Amino acid sequence: MKAVVAATAAVFLAVASAQANPNVGQAIVSWQADTGLVSSFLDSVQGYINTGDNTGFMAAASSALASENDEPNWKAILDAELCQTGDVNFDPGCLNAIANANNILVGAGTFGQVVASLKDMADNGLAVASADLLSINCGTATTGGRCFNVLPAITTYFTYAAAELCTYYGDCSLNGATAIYPQGCSGCQA
Repeated sequence: MKAVVAATAAVFLAVASAQANPNVGQAIVSWQADTGLVSSFLDSVQGYINTGDNTGFMAAASSALASENDEPNWKAILDAELCQTGDVNFDPGCLNAIANANNILVGAGTFGQVVASLKDMADNGLAVASADLLSINCGTATTGGRCFNVLPAITTYFTYAAAELCTYYGDCSLNGATAIYPQGCSGCQA
């Protein structure tokens, strides 16, 4: 009887492990797309400044803000799926890395600072473009920016999510996924 129960449990665990949560892969792809849309906008800011197209700038800033505000949806999916202590595939290294990444994004206020600066751009246009661009990419005196804080933390989420998909579900197509950086990161001091 014990052998049958053990064999049944082993089959159940193998089947459960073989079924990847498609939401994890979709969350990586969608979150990465959102980071790319925001980064593309940030790379276009100087062009708007050069042409003086305030209306176009404010519309593009609003679109970037919508993408940035979409990102927590994808984060929530990964928060719910990754590094679960009751999971047969539990990895304590994942738990620590994701906790650190979450602290950077939420606890340190970096994500909120990016949202606030994008909203400022969407509301106030070119008058705040240069200052907010610097703040978003490079950070402020008290809050880190996207280049050295937000995007690396997001990449940590992608790394562990992709590793889980590859290791436990055989889908290695997202290995190496990273947040998409703006070219403007080169102007930030490390």
